[in-house]
Amino acid sequence: AAAAGRGAHYVTVLMGHSDVCQDRFADIPSEAEFESHFRAGLDKLKAGLPAGATVYVAGIVDIYRLWEVARDKKALGIVDCEVLWATTLLKLFPCGTMLNPLIGDDDRQYTRSRIIAFNNILKSVTEEYNRTDPNHYYVYTDAAFNFVFGEEHVSDIDCFHPSAYGQWTLSKETWNPGLFTGCR
Repeated sequence: AAAAGRGAHYVTVLMGHSDVCQDRFADIPSEAEFESHFRAGLDKLKAGLPAGATVYVAGIVDIYRLWEVARDKKALGIVDCEVLWATTLLKLFPCGTMLNPLIGDDDRQYTRSRIIAFNNILKSVTEEYNRTDPNHYYVYTDAAFNFVFGEEHVSDIDCFHPSAYGQWTLSKETWNPGLFTGCR
């Protein structure tokens, strides 16, 4: 609503990361709920953006890959990341649906399956709006999901979010397939 109200000509949508990073699996929204919220957001943009505006939708990062890369890492070089992540049990650290030490790989793959399903929704709805709204451009990229994280891309502080270098690299990776390919 804020972007639409300001007459933005280019809006980047990053949606869904917090939806899959929950304390409990039951708190992850259904596909219908996720799609409904995404459509509501796009409808606000469609109604409020000036003609010719672009809505660029970036897929959800594959947090399973972040978990894989960082599980052997140390926070600040002193604490095993898995020890830090154990604080998800106390609800002091986010994303128990991926980082909780008491869950297994099947549970982590379930969380990853939600990311894949939500990205499919983001892609199909974005493509639908692009076909049906002649006044705006809608573009989806799965570059963030497909990005292969290395240890240098993961924060030394929380072992989960991208580091400054990871943020820079992700920005470049999501920018390059976008509308301004070749621009720097």
